[in-house]
Amino acid sequence: MARQFSDLLEPSRVLLPVCSDGKEAVIEELARFLADSHGRPDLAGVVLKGVLERECEMSTGIGRGVALPHAEIEIPIEPMAVVGVAPEGIDFEAIDDEPVRILFMLVCSEQSRDERLEILSRLSTVLRDRSAPKRIWSAGTPAEVVKIIREKEGDG
Repeated sequence: MARQFSDLLEPSRVLLPVCSDGKEAVIEELARFLADSHGRPDLAGVVLKGVLERECEMSTGIGRGVALPHAEIEIPIEPMAVVGVAPEGIDFEAIDDEPVRILFMLVCSEQSRDERLEILSRLSTVLRDRSAPKRIWSAGTPAEVVKIIREKEGDG
């Protein structure tokens, strides 16, 4: 069975709350957090570069308070993910012009393009439930965030 986004998560990979303000600063904070939380601090720069390049193509702020910053990098890695929660919201140039409160960051190697698309597709099952984003950004702990995402992926 293909991996789900929640398979890549654990409470130590949920940043609650995000401390930065502004799109680029938040992406930089999450890139460092992703690299550090996966024991690969050496990847922070390449993750940041990849995600920012992807954002230049089109904002991953998909609306309803959610952004899916992601990238493919040239280094062979297993898929890595983190979640950032910004309860107050961040201007992320989302398609609906609303502040982003939840950021699902996913990074894969260029060789894992199909897997990246599958993981993002499975994550979309979480977001089909219109109450899920509010439940996630209202969560009090990283463990609660992971639990909600796992429950919602299981419903899909």
